[in-house]
Amino acid sequence: MMLREKVLNRLRIENIPINEKLPPVVAVSIRNPKDVAIRGNILGVFLAISEDITSIPFFKDLLKEQGIYDELSKNEKSLFEKKEISKQDEINLSWSQESLYAISWCLGIVQSMSFPT
Repeated sequence: MMLREKVLNRLRIENIPINEKLPPVVAVSIRNPKDVAIRGNILGVFLAISEDITSIPFFKDLLKEQGIYDELSKNEKSLFEKKEISKQDEINLSWSQESLYAISWCLGIVQSMSFPT
């Protein structure tokens, strides 16, 4: 059974609505724990920035000091170069919370995740 079918079957069992227009789930290589922890740190920075946009220069310096600035995507780096951020940038930053929650679960920091309602 393909990964997509496994995921869809699990969602059906849990009575979670399915958006049939979503793209297929594709298995990708799994990151090592260090890379996952770095991504968690980056997401934590974006979550903090979402609460205080004026903190962008501080966190840019911090990420460089920690040696993880180069781990950011091109799109993520562009946030640190803008004079002003858009409403969409603010929304994208707020999504960091959901991603950080998922990574925390993957790392065992959060013991269980509730199903979406």
